[in-house]
Amino acid sequence: MRSVSRTLYAGVITLALAAPASARQVQTPPPAAAAQTAQEKEKQEKERLEQEKRDREKAEQQQPAKYEETVVVSASRASEKLVNAPATMSVITTAQIEGASSPNFAELLRTVPGLNITQVSARDINITTRGSTGTLATGQLALLDGRSLYQDFFGFVMWDLLPVNFNEVKQIEVIRGPASAVWGANAFNGV
Repeated sequence: MRSVSRTLYAGVITLALAAPASARQVQTPPPAAAAQTAQEKEKQEKERLEQEKRDREKAEQQQPAKYEETVVVSASRASEKLVNAPATMSVITTAQIEGASSPNFAELLRTVPGLNITQVSARDINITTRGSTGTLATGQLALLDGRSLYQDFFGFVMWDLLPVNFNEVKQIEVIRGPASAVWGANAFNGV
């Protein structure tokens, strides 16, 4: 009887030791399947990163240019950032033009600090940057794509007869102060 109990005891111990070993066994996938899942994960990660990059680029394109990134041309006749411009300048951006309450250059230019606008008649306005504005302000040069809008025969700029639609204007650059050295006649108050 003693030998039977020893045998039973040995069998129970053997089973007890064998059970955790079988519980610890983990089924491992075949090497080809493991490599395939790793490749799929890598591909999904790459696609996710590319999508994030596209989303970031799209968001950057939709944001308007920051003040320090605004490019101006009129200060020195060369493209440069507004913060590096050698003159006191203001820029009316595309967003400001689109958000204007009135499709009128006079009303839009009234928002520029240091710019004096006088409405002489229902259709005629005069603009200057230094001092008061008289009935004919000829000291402010007005340009459209680098060409003067000044009407020599009449002696002023006809703001309501500009050869451009209000919606076609991308940005308006205003130089406050003398600019005759760069732009010539009619620019001694600004451009």
